[in-house]
Amino acid sequence: MNRLLIGLRRGLDVRRTMLLLAILLVTSAAMLRVLVVFAPVLIVVIPELFGVVFLMVLCMALMWYASSRLMSHSKFSERPLGEQIIQQVLEGILTIDQRGRVISLNPAAERLFGYRLAEILNKPITTLLTEPPNDGQGVLRDTMPVGTILGLAAGAREMIGRRKNGESFPIELVLSGMTLGEEQVTVAFARDVSKRKQAQRYLTTHYAATCILAEANSLEEALPKIIQTISEALQWEACAYWSFDPVNQKLQCAEFHQSPFARRSQVLDFTSVTCQLDQGLPGKVCSTRQPIWIEDLLRMQDFPCLALAAPLELHAAFAFPVMMGENVCGVVEVFSSRFLKRDPWLLDIMGEFGKQMGNFIARKRDEEMLQRSEERFRQLAKNIHEVFWMVDTQEDRVIYISPSCEEVWGRSSMHFNTEHRGLLEFVHPEDQPRVLAAYENQKRGVATSEEYRIVRPDQSIRWVWNRAFPITNGSGQVYRIAGVMADITERRHADEERGRLLATVEQQRAELQTILDSVPALIFYKDRQHRLVRVNAAHARCFGLPREQVEGKTDAELGSPYAGQYMQDDLNVMTTGESLCGLIEKFHTPTGERWLQTDKVPHRDVDGNIIGLVGFAVDITEQKLLEERLRQAQKMEAVGQLAGGVAHDFNNLLTVIIGYNEILLEQSIPGDDNHELLDQIHQAAEKAASLTHQLLAFGRKQVLQTKVLDINTVVQDMGKMLRRVIGEDIEMIIQQDPNLGRVNADRTQIEQILMNLASNARDAMPNGGKLTITTTNVEQDESQSCLESEIPPSPYVLLEVTDMGNGMDDATKTRAFEPFFTTKELGKGTGLGLATVYGIVKQSGGYIGLDSALGHGTTFRIYLPRLEEVNATVCDPKGPSGIHRGKETVLLVEDEDCVRNLVSRILQLNGYTVLIASSGAEALELFKGYNGNIDLLLTDVIMPHMNGVQLVEQATVIRENLRVLYLSGYANSFLDAPQSPSASAAAFLSKPVTPQVLAKKVREVLDAPPRQCAS
Repeated sequence: MNRLLIGLRRGLDVRRTMLLLAILLVTSAAMLRVLVVFAPVLIVVIPELFGVVFLMVLCMALMWYASSRLMSHSKFSERPLGEQIIQQVLEGILTIDQRGRVISLNPAAERLFGYRLAEILNKPITTLLTEPPNDGQGVLRDTMPVGTILGLAAGAREMIGRRKNGESFPIELVLSGMTLGEEQVTVAFARDVSKRKQAQRYLTTHYAATCILAEANSLEEALPKIIQTISEALQWEACAYWSFDPVNQKLQCAEFHQSPFARRSQVLDFTSVTCQLDQGLPGKVCSTRQPIWIEDLLRMQDFPCLALAAPLELHAAFAFPVMMGENVCGVVEVFSSRFLKRDPWLLDIMGEFGKQMGNFIARKRDEEMLQRSEERFRQLAKNIHEVFWMVDTQEDRVIYISPSCEEVWGRSSMHFNTEHRGLLEFVHPEDQPRVLAAYENQKRGVATSEEYRIVRPDQSIRWVWNRAFPITNGSGQVYRIAGVMADITERRHADEERGRLLATVEQQRAELQTILDSVPALIFYKDRQHRLVRVNAAHARCFGLPREQVEGKTDAELGSPYAGQYMQDDLNVMTTGESLCGLIEKFHTPTGERWLQTDKVPHRDVDGNIIGLVGFAVDITEQKLLEERLRQAQKMEAVGQLAGGVAHDFNNLLTVIIGYNEILLEQSIPGDDNHELLDQIHQAAEKAASLTHQLLAFGRKQVLQTKVLDINTVVQDMGKMLRRVIGEDIEMIIQQDPNLGRVNADRTQIEQILMNLASNARDAMPNGGKLTITTTNVEQDESQSCLESEIPPSPYVLLEVTDMGNGMDDATKTRAFEPFFTTKELGKGTGLGLATVYGIVKQSGGYIGLDSALGHGTTFRIYLPRLEEVNATVCDPKGPSGIHRGKETVLLVEDEDCVRNLVSRILQLNGYTVLIASSGAEALELFKGYNGNIDLLLTDVIMPHMNGVQLVEQATVIRENLRVLYLSGYANSFLDAPQSPSASAAAFLSKPVTPQVLAKKVREVLDAPPRQCAS
């Protein structure tokens, strides 16, 4: 502005400059005011080209008027008036030099953009203005001559302004060029048109929604488009329509739209939400019948959709009623994520539109009622084409028939009347007796309705429906019969065709069901409500229910503990359209728990819409049970390995403890305090040895002294002892098969099985009960159908022990055979009883099964392989029973120092010459280098590098007829090498061992014939 005044002082024509400025200012002000007033009408009514021409003509007129008035003013003060006009005008005025830089701002422009002149002076005009999006003709390009700018910017132009705080807003810009001295500048007139734009948007929204109503045939057709137009045109996030039910006094969301520019973190859906009157924004609008504006609806505690709207942080909302006369028929609700103040004009416009919607609904209802009325009239007009007839029963002739008979009978009404022929003459011969019988009933006063065939003159056959009504005189006699007859040929044909189609469909349905039922896999179809619409026979068999009791139910109703997850899987398939495969589903059925491996694929109709899903499932219950049994067997095997290893090391320690303890006992004086203490040590060591024997039994690591046994004899011999164990309050019943087969087992171990099971049954029946022991032969087919399905086909002897005790739950049954697992109180059980039974049965080549339930007792079933041919060979070694000393030479091989020292000392105390080796290799060197006689090889079984069996095999090659005695607390290698000749001919002594037992066993082996039998 200062540069403008300087140019004026340099000699420019002041009067012409000020006159031009005044004309431009007045013209701009007048033009902008006209635009504010008439812009809504121009946008809606006048095309764009006509509006531009109109504005240019209006500007020229205003410029002429302003210049004439200013030129006629004789006392015009040039400088003060020009400055006053520029400073006081309401429009923003900017001056731009040829480089596109701002050189002046008036106060209105400073307020408009938020900059002071000093802050924006000599900065590019693009700091304040930007081109609108998709504007192909820019006026603010890099440095342009003034003439070019004027040529591009003729007339008013809309652009985007940018305030100092970064806010963008629409402005209307008018550019004008002028010369100041030798410099050309551009004067820009800017005006904020935000409110005008908003008004245009409101009117455009109203107009578009009104057009939708005008073109729609029904509210259902118009409603989605209306709420979409309102939401997107007003640039609000969402819009909903609430339908009002005057009977229940409730509002329900009937339609909902979420704008494309709304936040997509969550998709809203109000269509299933209802609310009462005075509840939330819709209820309040419905009760007050007035539009309502809410600046923050999240503060409304009774807002029905609060849970859905809160994640998107919807705040501002307004709603207006849809009025049908004086009654509210619905509410339109609009949402925004911004905090917006109440806009009365928007509420007024939308309120008027609500009345238009109500009038539209009322008009459509009236049109629908009129349409129904017209339809009734059309039906009546159609029925008039039926044939009306009347017969005189006295003369048996037709006295009237309507002209429409020609369409049905193919004969004119005059034909019937003039020739006096009755209707019966043209009835199909096969139907005449039935029609004649109906006529006789009509004459007796009975109304009839018959369908029969008639023959037309062209011999074509038509079907008619004849309804007859008797007419009586004053005395009650039938003197006439009136009737109505209609041609039903097409209907009969359609019924016949429909019947054929239904029969075909039913046949195809039956064939499809037959095919589905023949498939072993489970096949089912679910609708969008997650209900089983159809299942095949395999599916029904799996659930143990008739098909009628399965179809129509959900997974929850069929007993699935995870029905919620399965329904979510169904929903994912029907929502995304993608299949899910390999789902594992569990159900509780009348036949027990069932596991299914399921594939689910979406089912679409002919239009491609997903209407349900089809499932294919395989029953994997048996596979699950086998997997569980395998895991249990692996766990028991691992525990057995651990138990055997622990027992081996522990037996070595117990051998040393028991051996030295007995040596000290022999050297002590009975009655002495030390003798009593040593005796306590001996008793504790014996109990520890018993525990290790049980661990070895569970781990199947002990050496069994097997022989051919009759289980009946063992049970009978144990009867008295078992009765003492269980007590007098428990009844014991023994049921034996007299033809019971024989087994190959260790009698002592079988007795221990009976003792442990009897003790377990006694603890399960503290208040008395019944214990039943049963023996029987089990053949191959029976074993295959028994509870323990893992038993291979083979003949077995079954030993069954059943009590009537408390029973076990599933968790207890799973761990029943684990060592150290017990349900008894602390200190009342070791938890090795059933573990020992399990180990003995498995080591004997048998199988054990458990059947129990809480409150229903427990049954143990032991299957031992039955011998087909009994060939008993029992070796009973003989030898001196009282003398255990000797003078022979014994080679002792033991890798444990403490055990080796003890055994060597025991042998030396009994007179033997002892050669000592700590490994198999050292023992072989002694065999080769010792010139004397070695009478006995006493070796441990488990040793590093070379075990006892391998040592014996090599030693017997060097010295034939060598007597061998194995000594070990863990006989795994000995048992794993039954093919070894040396192992089969050797004696075995288990650790822990006492000095007396060791000396006796050594004496027995030395006195026995070499390589003859094993103990």
